[in-house]
Order: sequence, then C-alpha cells, then structure tokens
Amino acid sequence: MVIPPAKQTSAVRYNDNTLAPQLRYTKICSDEQGFKESGVLTSDELTPTSNGCTQRELEILRRELNEAQALIRSLRRQLEKTMAAAQEAQRAHAKMVETLTETMRENTILCHERDMWRARAQRLEAQRHEEPRPGAVIDISSLAGQISEDEANAIRKAMARLHHPDVGGDPERMKAWNAALDRLFRQ
Repeated sequence: MVIPPAKQTSAVRYNDNTLAPQLRYTKICSDEQGFKESGVLTSDELTPTSNGCTQRELEILRRELNEAQALIRSLRRQLEKTMAAAQEAQRAHAKMVETLTETMRENTILCHERDMWRARAQRLEAQRHEEPRPGAVIDISSLAGQISEDEANAIRKAMARLHHPDVGGDPERMKAWNAALDRLFRQ
C-alpha cells in the first residue's frame, strides 16, 4: 500500500547513546501504520527548531567531524613518517649487512695471507739456522718400475705444495725431488 505524501510526517530523534557522530540523528517517519526509522539524516535534512536545539547539535556534530578529520590527517602524517623511518632503517640495515659481509671477506683474505707470510718467514728462519746440505740427492731408484706415472705426478704435486718457493719452501729440495722422479722414468 502506498501512502500519499500528505499523510506522512517525519520527525528527528537525537540518540545520545550512539558513539558514531553520523548515527546520532535518526529520521523517524510516521504514517497511518505507526512510526518507523528511515535512516541516517544528512546535515541538509536537519532543520532548526524554534528553540535552536537542532542547530546547536548540528554545530557540535560539525565540530566533532572537523576534529575527527584533523585527527585522521595527523595520524596519516605520523603513519607516513613512521613508514619512511622504517624504510630508511631497512635500507641502512641492508647496507650494513653488505658492508659487514665485504669486511669479513677481506678479513679472511688478509688472515690467509698473513698466515702464509708467517709460515714463509718461519721456514726461512729455520733454514738459516740449518746446516747447508751440499747438493742433497734423493735416491728413489729402488722404486723403478713399481710406481706409475700418475703416482709420480701425485708425488710431484705433494712436493710442490711443501717445497715451492711461492709458499716459502726450499727450492733446492723441490729441484732434488723433480730430478729424482725424472731419473726414475728415464731408466
């Protein structure tokens, strides 16, 4: 049933117990069947009453709305600043990790180099105090025919690790081993 507009009346009710400002005013429409709530009023639908009560309430709501909007803007600015600070901290952390990794890599290289030079110095110091061996000849002729060429190459590599001049070894000793292995396969 459609109610003609002439028989409809509307009233405004202020709800004190509602926390949200936009829900404090409810439009109540009356018709022949009784009252019903028709929804939230907009500020244009609020008309001042003879005692000005509605206008005062409207001003209170506008002030609360402005305060809420100002608070939202302030919180957004704080959020943006906090997010920028978090991004800067993340960037600084990544840079610090990269720098620390590079520093550790360089430290490892320098420690390895230091140990190599220390070992070389200790070997040279030990060689200086040893009695010189005139032309030490290594005799491995008894192994002739018993070892393969691959085994001889493995012996060469092992002797190079011990006696190569680049690792602080005795070059004469390395030459003696190479000569002995060469003689072994010439026979």
